[in-house]
Amino acid sequence: MNLLKVNRVSKTFKSRSFFIDKGRVVEAVKDLSLSIEEGMCLGLVGESGCGKSTLGRIILGLEPPQSGQVIFQGKDFYKATRQEQKILRKDLQAVFQDYNSAINPKYPVKMAIGEPLRNYLRLSPLEELKRIGELLELVGLNYRDMDKFAHQFSGGQLQRVNIARALALNPKLIVLDEAISSLDVSVQAQILNLLSELKKELKLSYLFISHDIEAVYYLADAIAVMYLGELVEFIDDISVIDQFIHPYSNRLLTSVLPHHPRYRTDLCVEFEELQTKSCNTNGCNYLDRCHLREDLCSQLKPALSNIAKGHLVACHKPQK
Repeated sequence: MNLLKVNRVSKTFKSRSFFIDKGRVVEAVKDLSLSIEEGMCLGLVGESGCGKSTLGRIILGLEPPQSGQVIFQGKDFYKATRQEQKILRKDLQAVFQDYNSAINPKYPVKMAIGEPLRNYLRLSPLEELKRIGELLELVGLNYRDMDKFAHQFSGGQLQRVNIARALALNPKLIVLDEAISSLDVSVQAQILNLLSELKKELKLSYLFISHDIEAVYYLADAIAVMYLGELVEFIDDISVIDQFIHPYSNRLLTSVLPHHPRYRTDLCVEFEELQTKSCNTNGCNYLDRCHLREDLCSQLKPALSNIAKGHLVACHKPQK
């Protein structure tokens, strides 16, 4: 059953700079569709600036789309009433990249974790403190930590606090927007293990937004590749990630260094700076960077089509 369905969502921004490109329109998300089933983790990968975080904010209800639908638990979020949206938000939570700005430094962390409890549940002070302690222990911290302030935690511990807050209302879906990218590598592994355990134990669903394909491979069940606001490839079984066939997907995959130096035959996969808008408006968005381009690519935009069971790709000449 689809817990979340994003149907042909588009979002544009207009530059407000007085001196540089005033009035320029940036298409952050273009006619994009995807779905997440209950208990599933969908990994969304792509370069910075491709629209991943904008899509996450649209799903969370923080950034309304110009067009399209966000259907969560069978209800169109942006056509729902305020009361209905509030009920839906209870089951839809987020963990962001900047763990520092997500916690008010003036108050102990129990205030941050307890905020959703106070907004949605009628708990006595003792019940609230008990629930906060349970949440802290669930993410690998101690109930005594609830009286500490943000500066008394390490980065990994503070992100655990943010995860505890996201779990406070027993949500169905958590959007993880680059939730590990600003952490040390060893801490990243710990947080990934925690997220994996929580997913199994609490039967959670995740949208895991990241540029780290290795992290996505570890946590996700399915993977979607995004480029300039569009999905260019989707595989519903992460175990066959080596079967990527879109040129951009393969480039992302080969940019990951093998663990042993003996196998590092291509140490430099060059990526030009990502442009916010393709020079070609009729054809493929990836045209200017693709080594497989042909005349058709500049004349007709490729549609996201099935090439195998559970495998979609948008390319006229996929790379075998």
